[in-house]
Amino acid sequence: MSYKDDLGVKIATYSGEQMVALAYEALIENLKEASRLIKEGLKEDVSKVLDHNREILAHLTATMGEEEDEVSFTTKQIYLYVNRLMTEGFNKIRPELFEE
Repeated sequence: MSYKDDLGVKIATYSGEQMVALAYEALIENLKEASRLIKEGLKEDVSKVLDHNREILAHLTATMGEEEDEVSFTTKQIYLYVNRLMTEGFNKIRPELFEE
C-alpha cells in the first residue's frame, strides 16, 4: 500500500510516531520517483520531488528538538547524508544515488 492511500485519514488519526513513519514512507517513495524521473531526463520534475524531500527532512529535524543525545546526533547526520546523496544524484545525474 502506498503512503498516499487514505492519506487524510492517516494524518487525522496517526500518533506522533506513526506520523514520523509516514514521513519516512513519503521520503522513500519520493526517492524512487526521483530515480525514475532522472532516468527519463526530467530534471525539473526531479527538482520538485527533491524540494519536497528537503521539506520532509527539515520537518523531521525540527521535530527532534534541541536534544543533543547520541541518537539525535546520529539521526541528524543520516538526514544530512540523505540530503547530500539527493543533491549529488541530481547534479551528477546518478539515479543510483537516489536508490541508495
